[in-house]
Amino acid sequence: MLHLAVLTYISALGFPHRLAGLPDRTKGGMIQLTPTGYSKLNPSRDSRLPVSLPILENIISSCFQTQSTLYNGKLLQGMCAIAIFAALRIGEITCHPKQTNQLANRLAL
Repeated sequence: MLHLAVLTYISALGFPHRLAGLPDRTKGGMIQLTPTGYSKLNPSRDSRLPVSLPILENIISSCFQTQSTLYNGKLLQGMCAIAIFAALRIGEITCHPKQTNQLANRLAL
């Protein structure tokens, strides 16, 4: 949280300069590296948790609230379950509309 305060202070120092049309001294090399170094002094912990069965049940039960049709809800439920149990990344189970499905290509081999 303190990291955001440092970024706010740096931005507040550069704002009057930008308004006055003066060169922004906060865009210099050392000033730009300061927040990076500061964040390394106090690294934040990863707050993500692994998906447990109760969390998966909550995700699957909420699929119908986010989808407009029954088909899309069932499709999303299946995708979530397969992704968790097969340990798939998002790019392995989805595809861009202009690309072919990566999972279908692997199953065809």
